[in-house]
Amino acid sequence: MPDSSGHTNIPPDYDLWRQTHLCGSIYGKYEIKQEADLSTITEPRSNPFKYKSGQVETGESRKVDRSGKTQRKRKFKQDLEQYNEEDVKEALRKGKKLVSYQET
Repeated sequence: MPDSSGHTNIPPDYDLWRQTHLCGSIYGKYEIKQEADLSTITEPRSNPFKYKSGQVETGESRKVDRSGKTQRKRKFKQDLEQYNEEDVKEALRKGKKLVSYQET
């Protein structure tokens, strides 16, 4: 508070106390907490239809085949490549089981 000469006297422990703006009550810093400022998480776009200069790129689908069906087909094709005879490959494609095989 200003004294009679107009100078403000600052007490030595002024940094340990806070005074409210509305009623003038004085509280210790350990008793108060700061109010949070509300703000948006991200700034909204000015034009939501304009994103990365409007270019849409297409590419191969990277979807994962969770059933493993594609992987089984690929493995089956690799297994068929080891046989040279077409009749053996055709029998395996039809679902027959190969008991033994000897290359001649």
